[in-house]
Amino acid sequence: MAGPYGIDDAATTYGGSEITSYITKTFPSLDQQNEIEEHTPEGASVAQSLFTGLSDYGEIPVSGPYTTEMDAIIGAAARAKTYATLVQTWGGTKTTTITQVGVKNYKRSVAKGAVTDYEATFFVGFGATVTEA
Repeated sequence: MAGPYGIDDAATTYGGSEITSYITKTFPSLDQQNEIEEHTPEGASVAQSLFTGLSDYGEIPVSGPYTTEMDAIIGAAARAKTYATLVQTWGGTKTTTITQVGVKNYKRSVAKGAVTDYEATFFVGFGATVTEA
């Protein structure tokens, strides 16, 4: 049995650029939600549901210290309102690849006596595909 795995075994790329080193506070969490519909036959005593065939990955937050290199990747995508492929590697070998990922929000925070941080939220756009390998 392989694992357990930790943060050192994870890696993230966006648009082909490695962004793992820019993510130090909030790490990507892919939350797959399978959509269902209630279809309980009349007279049944237990509610019954069916899968609709749709999955939702929700929003994918990331954050860490602001750098010009990170801004050239994530910030540029947010300003241009473009989509790119997000690849999350788990355990060094397993990957989840999501196409058509955009940046919903991009925030830079400056505070006296603190490092400037960024926060970004990715979302899965129209026409996306998800591949597990």
